Amino acid sequence: MIVKYSACNLYGKHIRGRCKYDNLDELKNKLEKEGYYIYKTSNNKKFLHRLFFIKPGTHSIMLFCSKLSIMISSGISISNCFNNLEMQTKNIFFKSILNDIKRGVLEGNSLYDSMSRFKEVFPNYMIEMIRVGEESGKLEEILKELSKYYEQIYKMHSNVKSAMIYPVITFVTAVFVIIFLVTSVLPQFLDVLTMNNGKIPFSTQIMINIFSFFKNYYIEIVLVQISILFAVYRGFKNIKVKHILDSIKIHIPYLSKIYNNILMLKIAFSMSILSISGINILKSLEITSKTIRNRIVNEKINNSIEKIKSGESINSAFEKEKIGNELFISMIKTGEETGKLDLIFKKLKIMLEEDVNRSLKIMVSFIEPFTIILLSFFIGIFVIAAIMPVFNIMDSIS
Repeated sequence: MIVKYSACNLYGKHIRGRCKYDNLDELKNKLEKEGYYIYKTSNNKKFLHRLFFIKPGTHSIMLFCSKLSIMISSGISISNCFNNLEMQTKNIFFKSILNDIKRGVLEGNSLYDSMSRFKEVFPNYMIEMIRVGEESGKLEEILKELSKYYEQIYKMHSNVKSAMIYPVITFVTAVFVIIFLVTSVLPQFLDVLTMNNGKIPFSTQIMINIFSFFKNYYIEIVLVQISILFAVYRGFKNIKVKHILDSIKIHIPYLSKIYNNILMLKIAFSMSILSISGINILKSLEITSKTIRNRIVNEKINNSIEKIKSGESINSAFEKEKIGNELFISMIKTGEETGKLDLIFKKLKIMLEEDVNRSLKIMVSFIEPFTIILLSFFIGIFVIAAIMPVFNIMDSIS
């Protein structure tokens, strides 16, 4: 990779040039001997990442955590772990990211600091939990747990995709059949109907008008769609919009239960590791809040921290801020009273994992029949509208 550099000396004279990334340290030493100091470096790697790089999927993240955990448990240094991962990776852009992380570690930075530069590549939850692992000295254990966590998510996504395959194939097939009927078959029926002084059915006329509209204004429709997508993208970047979306996630019927259970699972997972590691409860909650990508829940956790600082118990602070359900809070209360919070958080993690998996299985089993019924309804309307002229032709002939 080629890096552009800018350097200057004590007299204000500037020089610019290019060099290979691997030779940058050697160039710095050479220029310093000549009295020049590099003050700026840049490359087009970030642009290329955005243009060509495909973000690793859940399965890739699961394998990444699993391999890293196994290599660390075998006594291999972090830098050598990333060197091995780099050699096993075929994607040239992901290979360069692993190389950058390895260099960051070799320069004395923590794994968290080195990986946090690539938040657009790695999940925020994973990066923050790696920070927890480094601070607690249980990086190997956390990576192993992260591998299990992302394996579950991968299975969930796979189940949803499997449930959607049949409806999607049905929908695509139906769209092509309808287009064929409207463009090839229907005009012939309409010609026969007109010759026999028949009347075009109202539903058929609406369908013809819709297709004519798309045919005549398809460029404008595409431009409007692009504008809407751009506006939505910009909207998601807005803090107020993010706050509203986070609120909707918590309160949307049925799905909010699954989402809130996933949030509680993340809290229990993080707190169980931190409690075992001997990190005090306030520090644990501060770290945990950074693993939750929901602004409203973050605010609630931070408010709970302030209440605990003022002398309140954890369960009382959580109850006032409405963090978790009654069972979640009551179990935390039991943990505080018995002095076994670490054990309680571990049990909560297991219980919530089972609850989330069960809820998602029910949701997935519901998706396929629901989408098929919905598609059948809309497709049926178009098919009936396409067949109606046939009956009108028969009536006009008779």
